[in-house]
Amino acid sequence: EKQASGSLWRVGNEGARKVAGGLAWPQGIAFAGGRLIASESWTRRIVAIDPDTGSASTALANIPGYPG
Repeated sequence: EKQASGSLWRVGNEGARKVAGGLAWPQGIAFAGGRLIASESWTRRIVAIDPDTGSASTALANIPGYPG
């Protein structure tokens, strides 16, 4: 996405590590089934992110609402 600069970070005793980047305004983060689940407000979708590799896949797309 154009100018999608959001990211998710894991912070612990060992320091901080970027888990995923290039997200479009990530919000509403949860952990389920071994994956991070986050809504991308700007793209109106829910993404599932592998916390080890950072690869993201669309879990739900075209959610009605802003900026639609």
